[in-house]
Amino acid sequence: MNICVVTTRHAAKDDRIYYKEVLSLAKRYDKITLIAPNDRKRDLTFHPSVRFAPLKERRGFLGRCLMVADALNLLVKLRPDVCSFHDYDLAVALPFTRVLIGAELIYDVHEFYPMAAALLGLPRLIRRPFQRFVAVLEELAARRCSVVITAVDPLTERFRKASCHAVTIFNYVRLDGIEFNQQHVCQLLDRYQGKKVVIYHGSISPERGVFHMIQAMGKLRRWDPSIVLLLLGPMSESLLSRVNAQTTEFNLTGCIEHVPWVDHASVFDYISVARIGLVPLLPVGQYPQSLPIKLFEYMACGIPVLAADLPSIRPYVEQSMAGLLYDSTSPDALAAGVLRMLSDKDGLRRMGENGRRAVQEKWNWDKMEARLFEVYDELDAQIRQRRTGSGRGQTRSVPSR
Repeated sequence: MNICVVTTRHAAKDDRIYYKEVLSLAKRYDKITLIAPNDRKRDLTFHPSVRFAPLKERRGFLGRCLMVADALNLLVKLRPDVCSFHDYDLAVALPFTRVLIGAELIYDVHEFYPMAAALLGLPRLIRRPFQRFVAVLEELAARRCSVVITAVDPLTERFRKASCHAVTIFNYVRLDGIEFNQQHVCQLLDRYQGKKVVIYHGSISPERGVFHMIQAMGKLRRWDPSIVLLLLGPMSESLLSRVNAQTTEFNLTGCIEHVPWVDHASVFDYISVARIGLVPLLPVGQYPQSLPIKLFEYMACGIPVLAADLPSIRPYVEQSMAGLLYDSTSPDALAAGVLRMLSDKDGLRRMGENGRRAVQEKWNWDKMEARLFEVYDELDAQIRQRRTGSGRGQTRSVPSR
């Protein structure tokens, strides 16, 4: 079976797309092409079974449209049996892909895109109509697909209500992808000797709590100057300027460090030297229903979590007893949570062990890989039946968990 995995908005080595789904598919299928933006600044060596078809990076709205057209042109040339799309931008290409190629289509939905539209800064008057427009357009496109794969159950239910075949494949951590560079870890331990590192890793934005973390550090600095906030992840130049200004305003130079980008494997080196992992999402837009991968990455490294008390996150923290929940709208609650956790060394150790055990036993990618194989194996069977003519009159039975 010839498979194409397509993204125009994510990095070629995106955690979910490449390190989880593509590498899993490479275990079973030997014809996999990854179509993704060509980032010449990063390592773009891939698994031997994976062919990389780069897209020229373009900027602006017109650039986004042109990248979709470029991806569609590549698909026409490659003529795969199955296409897996990973961006809302690509949804507009789904009907054309089916007509031009006749491939089985998968729409892999990472986020609540209509809810994400609420964070675009649109005028209140048009915000809801625009969200509804995005939702209708996405659902119409999704109905052209054989399967819709989502990262959380509420998204799956949304697409099932829209008469789509939908499967939840949670974005759990891949245990065999966790590696530590001991030399680098030792360097980090030396660097932060005598410090209590509290880490946040992932994309950085106001909605993800960056200013609440800075304000909390303003309070924590007065109570315990050994606490260091490590922000690991990208942010826009305009946001970085605002973050630096607020860091200076609160006299936090030396208490907050920002590392804009590290290699995927190196993320775990930084997590391993932290005392607490933060998940400070605010209850806005899609975040009350999002399930951030960082939660499970902290747990897998044995790092206790201090997480926003949101409906999607709460069950995991409560069931595992891997950390504490707090009101993410309050910088004071964040500061109090950090102090409470750091004051109980035995509690930190227990929470870290609880989280590691929960991820090893149930919240890991191996469990999800089995679901991914079910989806692709079913599509493979349908393709074979169609080619031999033995599948006429048979109904589709793609798994719907």
